[in-house]
Amino acid sequence: SVALFVFPSCEKEEVTLLSDIPEIELVSISNDTIVEFQEFLDVVISYKDGDGDIGFEQSNQNALFVRDIRLAEFDGFYIGPILPPGVTAPITGTLNVDFPDLFVFGNTDSETTRFEIKLVDRANNESNILLTPEIVIVKP
Repeated sequence: SVALFVFPSCEKEEVTLLSDIPEIELVSISNDTIVEFQEFLDVVISYKDGDGDIGFEQSNQNALFVRDIRLAEFDGFYIGPILPPGVTAPITGTLNVDFPDLFVFGNTDSETTRFEIKLVDRANNESNILLTPEIVIVKP
């Protein structure tokens, strides 16, 4: 399981020709080599959504899904509503996704992984799946 902290920012989009299905793109990664338990990986992604229905009021509903490719399943994470429920407007913005506790699974000195990231909006539309570049996790 991956611990994660998400910090959204948003602005209303002037152009209204965005799809109601969220789209995400990689903006940056903080480092391609991480020392396990000592450094965290910060991934910044941009999003755009034509109707602005990203995020949920109920904290038990997940909008962001991340999978370490070393694992079979996605982990889900809560994002609060970016626009108030009932408000429909095109939005763009960025999410900072922090991975604080990455570690080597095996008994080697390092492992290489990548992360798959996707967003799901309140209408249950799934974004594209973003695949990060390779990240090397090393033991101290």
